[in-house]
Amino acid sequence: MPCKSFALASCGLTRRQAIASQSRTTPKSLPLDVPVDEEMIPGYDPKNFYHPNPEDILDHRYKLKAKIGWGTSSTVWLAQDISCWRWLSNHYVVIKINDCRYANKEAARHELDISDRIAGANAHHRGRSILRTVVDSFELVSPNGSHLCLVFEPMREPLWLFRRRFGADRVTHPFLPLFKAYLRILLEGLDYLHSECHIIHTDLKLDNILVTFEDQSVIESFVQGQVENPMARKLMDGRAVYLCHNDFGDFDGKPALRKMSPKITDFGLAERGDQPGPRIHPIRPNHCHAPEILLGTGWS
Repeated sequence: MPCKSFALASCGLTRRQAIASQSRTTPKSLPLDVPVDEEMIPGYDPKNFYHPNPEDILDHRYKLKAKIGWGTSSTVWLAQDISCWRWLSNHYVVIKINDCRYANKEAARHELDISDRIAGANAHHRGRSILRTVVDSFELVSPNGSHLCLVFEPMREPLWLFRRRFGADRVTHPFLPLFKAYLRILLEGLDYLHSECHIIHTDLKLDNILVTFEDQSVIESFVQGQVENPMARKLMDGRAVYLCHNDFGDFDGKPALRKMSPKITDFGLAERGDQPGPRIHPIRPNHCHAPEILLGTGWS
């Protein structure tokens, strides 16, 4: 809910920040007959989704800044944690707002359970920090049901986009040292996942390996850009659908690269490896299938 002027302190806002929020540029309006982001999903029903707006405060704590992603059953938003002390630097998170359909709520709960198991294993293993897990969760209520929200550390971009910045869709000679370093890091994370957590990811691909931000200032610049150039939107039947904006810009050469590292994400399809099988159903993208998966002989 929006902050009242007499409650600025409780919302973590100074008067200057409140005035700035009131002077935001009006978002560009999109044609009503052109599908936007999640509206392009086959069988899309707006009643299933939660439709927030920038500057909304969720769970009395998270102030939304921009929609940075969407999927078949969720939208993803960058938010500021306004529960932090105001004299500290801004703390940002990413919130995955799941739709209210029962099957998708169960899938989100499964991801939360897997994440809790990962977070509760051996905290001293070097691979623990390579896995991006849920840091908080809460539920939102809409007229059509409840929406489970999962809160994560913000990440810059997927590995496929990060690699493309080097000017090639393959491992080139300049990219090779970085590729080797990232491979070692990811293997540490997988070792922790398998040996300490007894969990199989089942959907490991470039989309599910994200790269960290090189500096907090990148997020700050992005948020300021949303004030000056807000996301375009459609207004229909009392709800807004925003056009996703997730371009955090280029990074500044080798100094930035030294501060960035990969993390394994998205455990929505992960499975417990310490439970009885057999496991013969297909997993992973087609081009990543192991021989036992292709032959249907079972995997572990």
